[in-house]
Amino acid sequence: MGVVIPATATTDIVIGPWGGEGGDTPWIFKPEGRIVDISIRSEEAVDSISFNYTDKEGLEDDSEIYGGDGGLLHAPCPRVKTSLGLVELSEKFQTTQ
Repeated sequence: MGVVIPATATTDIVIGPWGGEGGDTPWIFKPEGRIVDISIRSEEAVDSISFNYTDKEGLEDDSEIYGGDGGLLHAPCPRVKTSLGLVELSEKFQTTQ
């Protein structure tokens, strides 16, 4: 299963809900700049996701950690020098130029 988000999306994109009974309210992450890295903790399922992003001034910052504290931390997606759009979140990441 994957999620395709057009690079030119002009509205909020909502997916889900997924997860167990222990979660709180849904979350929305909307950076003012671009997402630089995505970090995922998982084992049998995704436990948490967090983002590193640039703000309007070009300074990097980290988002909250969305989800629990279980799972193993997987290496962030590699940084790329060109501007890429996120195409799919599944077991792998794909980008388009």
